Amino acid sequence: SHEYGIYLIFANELTAFKTIASKYEPAGKELYSEELGQKVMATLLDAKINGVSKIIKYDDVYTKYMNGAVDWTGDATNGIDLLVGNLDGDTTKPYNITLGDDDPHCLVAGASGAGKSVFLDDMICSVLHKYSPEEVQIILLDFKVVTAAHYSGQYQAPHFYILSGTKDGAYALSIFEELLRMQSERQKIFKSLNMGIDKISDYNKLYKKGSLPANYEYMTRVLIVFDEYQAMYKGVPQKISDQITVRISQL
Repeated sequence: SHEYGIYLIFANELTAFKTIASKYEPAGKELYSEELGQKVMATLLDAKINGVSKIIKYDDVYTKYMNGAVDWTGDATNGIDLLVGNLDGDTTKPYNITLGDDDPHCLVAGASGAGKSVFLDDMICSVLHKYSPEEVQIILLDFKVVTAAHYSGQYQAPHFYILSGTKDGAYALSIFEELLRMQSERQKIFKSLNMGIDKISDYNKLYKKGSLPANYEYMTRVLIVFDEYQAMYKGVPQKISDQITVRISQL
């Protein structure tokens, strides 16, 4: 499904695991504000220690801390760049993962407390900051309703196509059936053009050049984050979980 712009990332808790190392290309220097970082940490600590809940307004982030920097400047024509951290904690050496037309589905595995949720938050926030909702849409499926709760408040980002904090296996199954419908629809669009297009990057390049018929629309890339993947097999009837596994294999 990667050639149709649909990507799956799973987070799974394991008591023991092997680390699979990949070579990541360093991204360009990202916007960074030490003052903002200190403000965020102080706010989090205040909430943790004193139970005081505060909101750091989005407008303030850009006007007070980022000098009015423009966001949503990213172009996902060739793929999604996910900023996942800094090399050895050096803020001048940010590293990213690019989800392009190669098969990008992946499993993020680790013991409890290893940092899986922080990694997912970093990844999601990098998309929210860099890309417009027209470039990238996110589907977040969370069986323990932990990560999903971070994004389901009053100020929900427009990037979320589906935001599901649920233990309902049948509903989760319906999400993957919707993804297969989307994949099939994109396949039909490629074939209908009769231009030899088989990748979303080629399609979107032609769209931006104005080389497609007027009734064809830009294809948004879709990032699916499946948090607490293992919980599905503990709390969902086997018949349903088996069906979800089959649907995943078809993407």
